[in-house]
Formats: sequence, structure tokens, C-alpha cells
Amino acid sequence: MSKKSRFFSIFSLIMILALLILVPILFVGCGKKTEITDISFTEEEYHISRNGFKYIDVNITPSNINLTGRLMWTSADPVIARVDGFGKVEGLNNGRTTITCKVVDSDLSASCDVIVDDGNVIYMEVGRKVIEDLYYEGDILDVSGLKVSIKYESGLSEDIPVDQLTLTYPTPLVEGAVLTIEYMQFKKEFELFVLPLEISKIELESLPTKTTYYAGEIFDPTGMVVEATYTNGNKRVIDYSNLQYKTTPLTIDDTILTITYQDFTVELPITIQSNYTVSDYSNLQSVIDSAVNNSVIRLANGTFNTSIVINIPLSKNLTILSLKNTTINSNSNDIIFNLIDDSEESGSLRLINLTLNTTSFALSGDNLSNFTINLENTIINQENLESDIISITNSQNGNINFVNSNIINNEFIILENCEDVIVKFD
Repeated sequence: MSKKSRFFSIFSLIMILALLILVPILFVGCGKKTEITDISFTEEEYHISRNGFKYIDVNITPSNINLTGRLMWTSADPVIARVDGFGKVEGLNNGRTTITCKVVDSDLSASCDVIVDDGNVIYMEVGRKVIEDLYYEGDILDVSGLKVSIKYESGLSEDIPVDQLTLTYPTPLVEGAVLTIEYMQFKKEFELFVLPLEISKIELESLPTKTTYYAGEIFDPTGMVVEATYTNGNKRVIDYSNLQYKTTPLTIDDTILTITYQDFTVELPITIQSNYTVSDYSNLQSVIDSAVNNSVIRLANGTFNTSIVINIPLSKNLTILSLKNTTINSNSNDIIFNLIDDSEESGSLRLINLTLNTTSFALSGDNLSNFTINLENTIINQENLESDIISITNSQNGNINFVNSNIINNEFIILENCEDVIVKFD
């Protein structure tokens, strides 16, 4: 063996012996752990939403050491929240539990409270029914059926009672009304469908206390109830002051009164009685003399033979009638009714259901103004009489209107000493 080979052999042996001595020393140095001196949580209490999760921050002193396998995590109530070995806490059910982190092989540990709930409200939803219903002006909004729900971060939805909402809207409703709904930080506005309120009809709900009148009386609405029905179905009693009806003296024709409100009408049946009933023709003049204006005088049915001339003031606007038919014969071939225009105002006379057998139908007076003679179902009979049927004398500026009479032309009319008198046949 050469000196060189012997040198390398001795060097290799020395290196092997050195390694055998250093390796155990190195292994002993690497197996020694750095001690953890303190552990704590950043917060004392954490909130986690149900079905959500959160990594909980834990503070370790010293901070720059390897923690793998050195911490043990536990939950006091795993039904509420569970935790894994890395501090990930999952919320399972609403409630409160304690999470503990313990240093393995040590008495060091830290605990914090975890509260599991549904998290923050992220959305408010409003049901459409109350919003999309149709309303009319004057309606009162019924919010009892309003449906409002909120949605949490957890995905849970919850209905909110109406009394917990802040609602703003006009009462009663008007066109363009807006409903504002507020809850927590959420606010929504909805324009309601409000139509103009209109009347669809009026109805007579109660009759007046008085429905039977004498001719010439004034209609008394006391006790009458007229009700308006609106397009929303609501009803309201109309005040008397807003109704329109006849306020002038009633006549024999007023068997139906028309009650008007705006453009709507309702009919009220009433009964008009005769003010006077005359069964003895000889009493007719005294009844006429005492009769009040616009009176109705009823002659008894039958036939009267008379030579009496009845003077009738046109200013009283009288109606003389027979319920069936009454015949009056002038025995002296004289006039039966002498019509007297005793006023510068307008006047009238109505004859209903009468047959007059006479030679003359006289009208007297020097200052005649407008007057009307109505012959309704009344016959002035010229048969077997020598004179013309009607004589009008001393008339000025008169208008005579023969209604429903059997006179068909003016050959039966005598105008004597008349000026501007017009005779009409309707």
C-alpha cells in the first residue's frame, strides 16, 4: 500500500467517526418544541348566520411558530355550531354556544361565545293584492290584508305583522295616492289605483211623512230619505239642501214628483186631493168665491140643469173637474161659466171631464193679460144651439190655449172688441 492510499483510508475513517458523533447531537436539537406561552381569541363573542360559516381568529404567543397538530378545537353544543381543527365554525341552528381552543399537552386554553342566527335582513318583499286592488276616491284603505316579508342572509323568509310596519298613505284615498311601506332600513313606495268617485244611481229609501196633499199646498220633504249609490258600492244619504224638487203649489197633475240630484232622478208618488167637493150645483159659486188660489173643485157626477151663470176669476188658477163625467145644461140658453180676468198677472182655468151644453163661453175684463183655458176631456157642445160655441169679449193681449178639446178650428170662436188675442188649438 502506498503512502497516498494509506492517507485516504485514515481520512475516511476519521470522517465516519465524526458523523457518528454529530448525527445524534443534531437529532436531539431538532426534537425540542418552542413553548406556547399564551392563547386568546380576538373577540369575546362572534355572530354567525345559520347555514353560514366563519373562521375564528385565535392569537398565539409567540406568533411565529408552527401550530400544526398543537391546537384542539371543541364546541360545547355541536347542534348549534360545529368547529373543525382549523377554527372553521359552521352555524347549524339558531342559538348560543361556546367554542374552546386548547393547546395540546398543555393547560392553556381560550373560549369565546358564538351566536347563531339568521343574519342580517337583505331584502323586503311586498305582496301585490292590497297594492293592485282597485279603489275609489273617498275609500279608506284596509291594510289588514297587507303581506310583507323579509329575507335574511341565511335564506330564511319571515312575515312581518302590519303593526310592526311604518305605513304612510292619505285617508281617505284620493287620485294619485301613494302607499309608503317602511321596515328597518328598507322603504318601498307604491302608487295605488284610485278612480274618481261617481254616483251610479239615487234611490228613495224612505217616503216623506206626508204624501197626500190638497191642491195648492207646498210639498214637504220631511222624513224623505234619498240615498246615492257610488261606483265603489258605498251609499250616502243626500242632504235635503242638495235635492231639487217642485217648490211651487201642487196641482191636480202632481201625482208623481221628480226628485233630482245632479244628473240623477227618482220618482215619488203622491196623492192630490180636491180642496172642495160640490154635490149641489147651486153651491158652486160660493165655493169658488171662498176658494184659495190653485184649488181643485170636484163636481159630483151626474147631470145638472141650471140657469145660473158661474163667475170664475182667472187669477185663482182653479181646476174644476169630475172624476167620471158631469153634464151641465144651460136651461136659459145663457152662458154657464163667465171667465173674469181680474188681474194683470197671468191666470188660468182648467175644466176636466165636463160636458157643457151652452150657447156662450164668455170671457170678460178690460185689462186682460196672459191667460190659459185648458179643456181636458171637456166638451163645449154647440149641438142644437143657435149661437157659436165660444164668445170672447173685451180682451186685450190674451193667449188662449185649448188643450185636448173637440174644437178643431176657429169657426166656433167669436172675438168681440178684442185686441191682440191669440187662440191656439193643441
